[in-house]
Amino acid sequence: MKRLSAWNWVCIISLIAVLISGFLYWQTGKSVDIIQDSEIKTGLQNNSLGLDAERDIFFVGTYNNKLMAFQNKTHEKLWELEAKGPFCKLVVRSEQGLLYAGNSDNNVYIIQIDSGEVVNQINVKRRIY
Repeated sequence: MKRLSAWNWVCIISLIAVLISGFLYWQTGKSVDIIQDSEIKTGLQNNSLGLDAERDIFFVGTYNNKLMAFQNKTHEKLWELEAKGPFCKLVVRSEQGLLYAGNSDNNVYIIQIDSGEVVNQINVKRRIY
């Protein structure tokens, strides 16, 4: 018996995914959207996103040197932080209550999630992408 190539497996898995989506649409009458529109508007060019599911807080890092935190359900802006470059990487550590925000100004900002206070700022001496 001949083994299936990787390309054949990709085609089979893709076909199964399309069939499942079609079946769900047929059963519910609704499309199955993984990504949904949000009412959160920054008015800026967004670059990075983060979510603290425990606190239900959504983070947006922008190309315009701003980091913002929003209450996910109400879309209320909780706090805003400005730096000297775009925020490129966001890592949420909910159990510590901290957000690690990498910025292209060579700094990693360690931020208290609830207040937006910068707890520490580490210059890594390299640009963060």
